[in-house]
Amino acid sequence: MIWDLFDILLCAAVSYFLYWRYFTYYRIGAFLGISGIVIGGIDMFLRNREPIFTKILLLIFSGLGLYVYGYFLY
Repeated sequence: MIWDLFDILLCAAVSYFLYWRYFTYYRIGAFLGISGIVIGGIDMFLRNREPIFTKILLLIFSGLGLYVYGYFLY
């Protein structure tokens, strides 16, 4: 449980830094989408436990939404 919270907070902190550095939503979206996939792999292979799919889907869908908003609408 604590690792899941740490993963989400780490992704949020890096996303904030990316927005502060580049001021673009599509870079944040790409980062969040890729980090959702990577964190799922880390859960399965390095931590040897079942990944929590709500965490993975939260990161992927928020990344997809920000990417679409930043690339096509903004």
